[in-house]
This record gives sequence, structure tokens and C-alpha cells, in this order.
Amino acid sequence: MVDKQKVDTGFVMDFAQLSKKDVEIAGGKGASLGEMTQAGISVPPGYVVLTAAFEQFLDETDLRQVIRAELAKVDQNAVHTADHASEQIQNLIKKEEVPENIKIAILASFKELNTTYVAVRSSATSEDCADNAWAGQLDSFLNTTEDTLLENVKNCWASLFTPRAIFYRIEKGLQESHVSVAVVVQKMVESESSGIAFSVHPVTEDYNQLIIEAGFGLGEAIVSGSITPDSYVIEKEPRKIIDINIAEQKKGIYRKLNQGGNEWRDISAVEGSKQVLTDEQILELSELILKIENHYSFPCDIEWAFEKGVFYIVQSRPITTLQQHAEVENLVDQLKNIEWVSDWSVASPVIDICTAPGTYYNGLHELFGVSISNVLITYRDGVASAKLSLPEYNYLGKVLAEKVQNIDFVRKWADNFKVSADKVMSRIQVTPEKLLEEMPPMNIYWKYGAYNVATKTVFNFLPDDFSEESKKLLEEARKYSETFYVDNSRVLSEMFKIIASKSGYATELVFMMTRDEIEHFRDNQILPDKNVLINRRKRSGMYLHDGKMQFLSGEEVDEVEMNLIHEFNGRELYGQTAYRGIVSGRCRIVQDFSNADIQEGEVLVTGMTNPNSVPLMKKVSAIVTDGGGVLSHAAIVSRELKKPCIIGTKIATHVLQDGDLVEVDADNGVVRVLDRVT
Repeated sequence: MVDKQKVDTGFVMDFAQLSKKDVEIAGGKGASLGEMTQAGISVPPGYVVLTAAFEQFLDETDLRQVIRAELAKVDQNAVHTADHASEQIQNLIKKEEVPENIKIAILASFKELNTTYVAVRSSATSEDCADNAWAGQLDSFLNTTEDTLLENVKNCWASLFTPRAIFYRIEKGLQESHVSVAVVVQKMVESESSGIAFSVHPVTEDYNQLIIEAGFGLGEAIVSGSITPDSYVIEKEPRKIIDINIAEQKKGIYRKLNQGGNEWRDISAVEGSKQVLTDEQILELSELILKIENHYSFPCDIEWAFEKGVFYIVQSRPITTLQQHAEVENLVDQLKNIEWVSDWSVASPVIDICTAPGTYYNGLHELFGVSISNVLITYRDGVASAKLSLPEYNYLGKVLAEKVQNIDFVRKWADNFKVSADKVMSRIQVTPEKLLEEMPPMNIYWKYGAYNVATKTVFNFLPDDFSEESKKLLEEARKYSETFYVDNSRVLSEMFKIIASKSGYATELVFMMTRDEIEHFRDNQILPDKNVLINRRKRSGMYLHDGKMQFLSGEEVDEVEMNLIHEFNGRELYGQTAYRGIVSGRCRIVQDFSNADIQEGEVLVTGMTNPNSVPLMKKVSAIVTDGGGVLSHAAIVSRELKKPCIIGTKIATHVLQDGDLVEVDADNGVVRVLDRVT
């Protein structure tokens, strides 16, 4: 029995005592779990070994200076230097004893949980914030027992210095910052099923959709990309399931029987082919996901577990890979001494500068040395996105050009101005109709809306003494310029809704129409058979063959999947887009990342990435995997690194070889072989 009078309470805190303000002492993960606990969200009970424990451990063992010296030897261009430093530092941490007062506090809190098994997770002080996503950089230890608890706490401390974490610190410019680590100790959920959820779809970036991935057993199988999970897409308003993809699961991770630790177990064909969550459970979990998103007021990346009829949340953090949606602030206060500008060549640079979050009109006079309030764009040649290929937006530009002459209109517009198609459409209701009527015969979804802002024009606009700091700000603005313009997919969604209203078909069925069918409806008012669209929706897939996209359903999809595994035409293989883009490069097949030799610009082809592969992923031009879902490790990291990524090809590592020249077309989920090595 632990004497409570001897317990130093400065080293541990229960979740219920923590909130999102406590990142400095509990790390991002610990603070988030505390915040959700206080918000009444279903979180398994637990506590946090605070950063104070780690700091005292370093002081009492005299490791601090040794660690600094080892980190100073790391060359970010030489992976082996990080490997060596990591090995040295981690060995030093693991061989030291936990100070007695810290040990007593950790074990006393474990006793109060009244459980046998816990999850032990690292929680860095700069973790789980939108700027520094440490997800996957530090370690977790599931099904830990009292006997292995202190050992795994030290392992979590040591994981702050894995090669991937060292490189991540360098990548994020944290070398000179003080990064510490807390440790989460949480009652283990014996998961019947588990998975990941994003409260905003990470590929389509549709804020009215969330996505859930689910598998049998522990969620580590999904996070690591070792299995391809079920995926469910849910529309938020109105709340409904709009897509279900069931993946056969042949194995899962479970707790070892009558002992700690985990093991892989085979799952029967009958059980593994079942839908992991029922429709009712999907909607129930969706409610919980939205509750979390609404509480935090930002999109969330959530890990969940299901046991005995109850969903539990074991992690939540911001989604770090979404494009930032620009918003204009305090425009009204700047509308003084207006000088009208109609020439886009002058207006465009101002618009581009205004796209960087936090810059906008506030403070821009410091940037240019003149008051930006003297300039107001009339949008005469287009609204915000004059470079977009949709000529229909010229109509919007003309309307605004007329309306902007009235300062009252400008003030009303500025009160709640957000550049999003939702609000544009609420003002110009005729545009989708016009879009449908005059739609040119071209590929609808993936060829509308391409544009490129001319950076040279921006620099020509700047004074000669433009400071380096301001140029850096301009570069940040350039990164965000794409998000300022109207999201065409939302305009096209409005077009699909109009087709639905004119045809009497549900919008979900209209989304199943091919380009040719939409054009046929436009020209002849003739629709495809409704049953055909229903069958596509039940079990549908897109099959690209000889440059033509075909929709398949039911057994046709199963047949194509089998053919993809057993037959390869030598030219193309197919998967799921995790991050869009098109690049070409030589293949590098990697099965073991511990001794992989990857050159800059190569295409990484692997079964699935893992946290140890992150430094190498930064060197490649694109990523192709055999397995995984859109929330797998490869998918998440590729979006953060902004590298084209195709997942779930099933056979890439079997049919491609080192040196093959390929084109990774992640816009369409196709890997094309351009040249084979002999």
C-alpha cells in the first residue's frame, strides 16, 4: 500500500484536473484528454505524468548537457547522424532509474485507476497543435501492466529523441526551443473495434463531410497502415451516411491472453468480411465526433475505440493538413479615402498578399510603407478568382463592379465577407443555372478551375527597399493564395443540386452520373436509368481504362479488384488518392526502412510507411503503397508534406522494381509505368 502522505502531487495530475490550457505541463495529448473529460466526452479515465517529472529526471541524472551535445552533432542532410544521436540518447535515458519520489507518484495514481492494463502514450509540449503535429513521431505502449509501467514511462521519455522526432524538431525549427514530454497513462479499452475519424474529409476538404475508418481489434493496425479498414463518409447537414466501403480484414491486433502486450490474430473470412460498424453505430459515432469538433471549434483528427456498446475517445488533435480558408478582417475600418482600381495587374498583388492568414488588411501599411486603405479592388474583371477558367464568374464580377460603387453595399458585404462558394452562391443564385446551361463539353470535376497566380507581377509591385521580413511574409502569402479563391467543387455541387431538382432524382444519385450522362442531360434533357445509378451507389467504383473512366458496381467491382491483384498490364496500376498531384520519378522499393537508401526525388513504393520512415518520406517526390486507408500513416504524412500519394494499390511492391520510371497521377489514383529497367 502506497503512503499517500509520501506522494508528491507535483508530478501527476488526473485528466479531470487538466484542460487545453495545460499543454506546457501535460503536453498536447494530455491537455486534450483533460479538456474532453471536463467537457463530458466519453474518455477512458487516466492521468498524466507531467513534464516536471521528466525535467527532474534529466536534472538528477545529469543527462541534459549530454543530450544537447549529441543533438548538436546531427546533420539534417545525413540520416545516419540522427540515428547515432538517437541511439546514444535513448540508451542513456533507458538505463537510468526513475527518481523515487516520481516512481511513488506514478504507481499511486495507477492504483487509483483500479485496472490491470493501461495505454502509455508520449505527449510532447508542442504536440497536437496546428503548427506542430507530433502525431506519430513519439511512441505509445498499449496493454501495459504495473510491472512494465515505469519502463514504458522511460520509453516514452526516450521517444522524444527517436530519429524521426529529432528530424521533426529540425523540420519545424524547434532546435533552439525547449521541447519537453509528458506521459499519458490511460485505462485500456479492450476494443472490439476501433479506428480513426476526421471531422473534415481530408482529401476532398469538404467541411460538410466527416470520414470514419474502422477495423476489428486495436486501432494501431489502422494507424500503421497494416490493414485496409472500412471507411464511412457522413454528411453533417443533413446528417446521413453517403458512402460505405467495406474492406475484408484478415488479421487484427489484440491483447495477449492473460498477459500484457499485443499480438496479431487471424480473423475468419466470415467475420472479416462484415461491416465493422452498423449504420446506427456510424451515426452515433458521428454525433460524438461533431460534439468534439464543435467544442474545439476546429476540424479534429480523432482516435476512437468501441467496447461493450460504448464509444470511447482516446485521442483528439487538430487536423494539420487542410488548406487554410482565407477570411478578410476589419475591411470596413480600412474603407477611407478610397481610390478605385480597375486594373487587375495592380489589384492582383494586393489580393495575393491579403490571402495570408493574419495579414489581410490589418497591418498591411507596415508591409508596404503606405496605407493599404487607399486601394480597393472593384473586381471589374472577375471576383477574387479572375484567373479561374469558369467564365461564369465574369458575371459575378460585373455585378460586384456595379454594386461596389455604393459604399453601403461594401460595408454590408464586409461585415461577414468570406471567400467561399457557399456565400457567393447565396448572393448570385443564377450562376449555377448558367453554369449548367453553358457548360462546355469537358471533363467536369477535375478540369474546371485551374489557375496560376503570377508571382512576378507581385514582386514588380513592391518598392525597391522591400525588407527581407516582408519578402518572407509575401512567400507565406503565396502559399495560401490558392485557398483565397472560390472552391469550384462547391459551385459544381450547386450545379448537381439543380440537376437533381429538375430531374426529380436525389442529389446522391446525380453524383453517380458520368460526364457523358450529364452532358446528355444538358443537351437533350434525357437521364440515365434510375436503377443504374442506385446500383452504382450501392457498390461502385471508377475504372480507368484506355483513357476512359467507367463506373462499375456489384460483382463487377469485385472482379476488377481480383484482376488487379493477379493481372498487371505492365503499364498502369490503380489505388486511392491520399494527396493530389502529378509527378514523375524513378521507383525505390522499400520493405525495411531501417537500412533504406533513398535518393532525392525518387518515388517511394512500399507496403506501408511507418513513423520511422518520415525522414525518408521528406526526400521523395511521391509515395505509393500497397495498403492503407485515407487516414493511414502514409496518407496523413503525405498531406502534411504535400507530396502526391496513392494508397491501396495492393500490388505496387510486387510489380514495380527499383529504377522503373513512373508517373504518379494522384489526381486520378493512377501509377503509369513510363520506362522499365532491364
